[in-house]
Amino acid sequence: MSELKKYQVGDKLIINCSDISYEGLGVSRLNNYAIFTSNLFPDEQAQVTLSKVTSKYAFATVDKLIKVSPYRNKNQYDCYNSAPLINLNYQQQIEFKNNYFKTLLSWNLGNEILQVYKDFSPSLVITNYRNKVRYPLIKQDHKLVLGEYDIKSNDLHIANNYIQNMHIINQCLDEVLAIVNNYLESNKKKNAINFYNEIIIRANQDNKVSLAMDIHSDYDIPNSIIESIKDIEYIVDFNIIKKHKVKNIFTKEEFVMQIANKEFICNINSFFQININVAQNIFKQIKEYISKSFENIILDAYCGVGTIGQLVASDHKVIGSDIVQSAIINANRNKEINQVQASYFVGDSATIFKKQIKDLTNTFLILDPPRSGITPQFIHWIKQNKIKNIIYMSCDVKTLVRDLKELNDLYEIKSIQGFDMFPNTAHIEALSILKIK
Repeated sequence: MSELKKYQVGDKLIINCSDISYEGLGVSRLNNYAIFTSNLFPDEQAQVTLSKVTSKYAFATVDKLIKVSPYRNKNQYDCYNSAPLINLNYQQQIEFKNNYFKTLLSWNLGNEILQVYKDFSPSLVITNYRNKVRYPLIKQDHKLVLGEYDIKSNDLHIANNYIQNMHIINQCLDEVLAIVNNYLESNKKKNAINFYNEIIIRANQDNKVSLAMDIHSDYDIPNSIIESIKDIEYIVDFNIIKKHKVKNIFTKEEFVMQIANKEFICNINSFFQININVAQNIFKQIKEYISKSFENIILDAYCGVGTIGQLVASDHKVIGSDIVQSAIINANRNKEINQVQASYFVGDSATIFKKQIKDLTNTFLILDPPRSGITPQFIHWIKQNKIKNIIYMSCDVKTLVRDLKELNDLYEIKSIQGFDMFPNTAHIEALSILKIK
């Protein structure tokens, strides 16, 4: 412990980076003490300032680069809180993710897993790919600006990650904030600035936008602001959120997301893949695999608005479940739009599937859970019912590996692959195909 007393918040150190952490931070060690630094890459040396210190590790920020990696991009961005790999050559990003995922799998599932591992699939679009954003709103010089959380902190700073967003989203952010700020200033309502909490935007491939603002429950957005927002042609609907309750203010036309020649009604809070190009690639692989199977019923757990089931089904019947009621409402409308034989229900997947399907012999299970992964209860249901074929799509490879370990005694992993759904970040999307032994 005495060796660690010299490290305090604010200390300036010279460190050498040897690796990248799973969070995308540069890893350095001084006397076996780990220091994680944002915007620092392997083979770089830097002067850093410690921003957080614990008994086992510290976090730091770069003051000055002393030795620069040849893989650092020429164009440098400051948005490394939300996009920690933004300044690293894209091929190096892919190599890092590929190596990290392979190592994670082999450590937890044994080296034999590498026999069915497919190399990491990059994204064709590296920047301006995000079709949905959510920004906290903060005050600066009596005006609303976009906020972003510091790494490992609840502190906010001014967001500067437009490079990640679709261009139409950035345009919308600028126009809507200008409308609100101009109204508050010209009408001497600057105190009302405190009533605006968040702005949420989703855009589709036709550059049409669904907009929502989270505001204080005792505040109503003035009609003048609403009318000005309504005048923006590409904004097709606008919603207000108070205490997690969504209220539609206007709808010019139904907002739909397009993917693989199908359309999906998708409200502002419903889940939809953030990177359409990569999602299409994954769904294509799922469809190819399912087309080779003999099962005629697809069980779509965590179905959201019905995207995966409706995209991959041909002559299959789809039964989907989700705990979000608004998503199920969307899914049942989308099945009519896309002419898919499907039924969707709100609630726990195991309970719904047990009620809706008497014989699970001819079923194919699709899993696309949130980052938290599958619940132990649902894993128990899967194993108990001996579902023959499973496709598990995951946005968190740590919980994926945890769940695969639980299924490993009964299921064989036929294929597993990582996809770069989130370029410039450390996040990995993964697709695994399982078959009962």
